Amino acid sequence: METRMVNLELKTSRHTLLRQNASKYLFFAWTLDRLVQYQVYHKAERINVAYIDKSIYDTGLLRKCKKSKEDVNRWLQDMILMGLIKLEPNQQIDQELVYITEKGIDAYKSQTYHVIAAHLMEANASRKLAKWAVVLAVLSIVITIVLSITL
Repeated sequence: METRMVNLELKTSRHTLLRQNASKYLFFAWTLDRLVQYQVYHKAERINVAYIDKSIYDTGLLRKCKKSKEDVNRWLQDMILMGLIKLEPNQQIDQELVYITEKGIDAYKSQTYHVIAAHLMEANASRKLAKWAVVLAVLSIVITIVLSITL
């Protein structure tokens, strides 16, 4: 039997990967915040998945995501696989309800995903600042050369 290696070329730029991960962890933090908020303040242990879908778009967190609907579904599945949340079908309303697990509560208490999202957003801001610094440096060199030639 012949084994064949598949060449997977990842053509994702670091900037795109940084932005995607920042969006993902912001979504994780936002979802954990919502679930804890509803559990503590509204005494509701489960939230309708449709509520998460609708309200995440209202916040504008995902405005830079090109495939936001697919991303939200994938991220919810990631959270399930990581043990942060669980989905439970409700036959009465014909929808799925999501609730936070003990592992999700621990992640919320330690602010794990909040910190990761903050670091990624700060890295993105630093990246933009570095680009502008290079542009300004090149521009100032050009201006200096032009002024030294004309004087």
